[in-house]
Amino acid sequence: MFYALLVAMFSVGLIISFIASRLFRCPIQAVIESIVGEHLSTSWSKFMTFALYVVGISASLNLYFLEQQLMPATENFTPPELTPARLMLELFRSCLDALQGITWVMLMFFCFSLIAFALGKILKPR
Repeated sequence: MFYALLVAMFSVGLIISFIASRLFRCPIQAVIESIVGEHLSTSWSKFMTFALYVVGISASLNLYFLEQQLMPATENFTPPELTPARLMLELFRSCLDALQGITWVMLMFFCFSLIAFALGKILKPR
């Protein structure tokens, strides 16, 4: 059951990252093109897509819960039982965590892009 949970959490992160990267492909490309120009925009947008995948997948994996599943039972610790209800809860948490991580990356990207765009307009020779 542990491996099924691990694969399911990874799959959730991968699917959500794929959807987010497809949804934001054009806006990311347009923002990067307006800041660095057409010649560098392709490589920067590929890097941003890679960052979305890394953050989405890593945020979807609840490593603390997975580590608890692997720990042996002692008199002071009992690993949480992995029931179907708990499995659904963890998958739901994985979805939310992946979306939250991707949201933070996009927020930071667009904030820094706005700053770079404003600085470019201010410092641009007239």
